[in-house]
Amino acid sequence: MITLSLETAEPLAPCEANGRTICYVPPLPRVKPPLAHDQTPVSLRPLDRYPFTPDPIPMTFETRLIFVLLFFALWGFLGFLPWSFAAAIRRGRHVLPALPLAVAASSLAGVLVPLLGARDLTGFLVSIGTAFAGGVLATVAGVVLAHRLSIR
Repeated sequence: MITLSLETAEPLAPCEANGRTICYVPPLPRVKPPLAHDQTPVSLRPLDRYPFTPDPIPMTFETRLIFVLLFFALWGFLGFLPWSFAAAIRRGRHVLPALPLAVAASSLAGVLVPLLGARDLTGFLVSIGTAFAGGVLATVAGVVLAHRLSIR
């Protein structure tokens, strides 16, 4: 059996000890980690160029903006639902002025939940409920207001 030394690439002669063949391979030399341009070892630098943030998933501004706009679209739709039910029940009489009130109130009710501090899954679910409730209240208020302001 012929073995090679990793340092010198020369064959090492096997030696006998207690009837077994033992080959000595010297340990590999320790290699210093490469240094970055600021003289810190590359292994100690962070892998990402962005600093650590407390957010679980780092998001760019554009991604966060789209995310928030989708929340507002959901809250606005939840305000549109009670208005559409009221429009079907009242056959379209005195409900048109209540539409912007319902959508605005549901968005306001939905956005108040994260502003008050609930920013996790429970807060999201609560904001869905409050957006629907805000849409219901604004629809009722808008229909009553439109009915009282009508000339009939």
